[in-house]
Amino acid sequence: MSAPAFSVVLPFRNAFPFITDAVASVCSQLNDGELVLVDDGSTDGSETYARRLADLDVRVRYVQNERRGIVQALNAGVALSRAPLIGRMDADDICLPGRFRRQADFLRHHPDIAAVSCRVEPFAKQEIREGSRRYLAWVNESSRPDEIARDLFVESPLPHPSMMIRRACLHEVDGYRDFDGPEDYDLWLRMADRGMHFAKLPDVLLRWRIHEASLSRKDLRYRKEAFDALRFDYLASRVTAGEVLGGRELWIWGAGKVGAKLRSRLEQRGLMARGFFDVDPAKVASLRAGKPVRHYRDIPGCGSNTGIICCVGNWEVRNKMRAYLLENGLREGERFVVM
Repeated sequence: MSAPAFSVVLPFRNAFPFITDAVASVCSQLNDGELVLVDDGSTDGSETYARRLADLDVRVRYVQNERRGIVQALNAGVALSRAPLIGRMDADDICLPGRFRRQADFLRHHPDIAAVSCRVEPFAKQEIREGSRRYLAWVNESSRPDEIARDLFVESPLPHPSMMIRRACLHEVDGYRDFDGPEDYDLWLRMADRGMHFAKLPDVLLRWRIHEASLSRKDLRYRKEAFDALRFDYLASRVTAGEVLGGRELWIWGAGKVGAKLRSRLEQRGLMARGFFDVDPAKVASLRAGKPVRHYRDIPGCGSNTGIICCVGNWEVRNKMRAYLLENGLREGERFVVM
């Protein structure tokens, strides 16, 4: 059998009742692709379904992973796949028609892009929480490489099961890393650190299932503290490399808990913040960790050597910070970064 144009890697563990719909949505698009099913120790019958499907359909391959975890399952699937393009899919989501063909065509026509996502549509049996709705709306906002690069400082703007990645780029960063944190966000940041770029197709091509049993909700590797550690270190690496806020005097806009954690993380990397800006009059003109707190309206305008890191936990406040700084002539990336 000749090598496929793309491979879809789908790891799973005890994925009934969702896996049949997920696999059917992928198989309907495998004209010149293959599906690699990686069973990470299932015991609910989903492994029997996957094995039988592989026996019946030459486009489907099955491998057992002996319950070694999601990262090992992903790396095993990539190693078994044969195509230069690796599509991702989870066992509880549904692909919409044409997704993989469109992503593969996009990467062939854009050799400067390492991986491409698509917009997603959430669905669930129960009502979707406000926090999830807000995050998914934010995910769907960015599509251009510069927008995605900007949003990598905040969280992951690239839903993992929506991705198609060049195999060569995965190999360049040694694949997924097994550690106490989110493997997908970590991968995007390591790829970005190597100068790789991402894009997102403007159409909804994946239905993203929201449910309480999903790995992102129950596994401690996806806790907020793990994301914060990654993004703080990523920012520090980009500042040190001079790629953002290069050579500027660093100030943090946000003197609360998140800003304090960022200051501490920066100092661990040898980057000293001069002080804080804040909107809260109770904090202004005080000291935080020995650093002065000034009113945000005292942020210097154009021509200043001040570099601002906006670091708060509230999504709406974050957007207001960006709008205020842009309205005052400061360029994002050069004079400020929003986290």
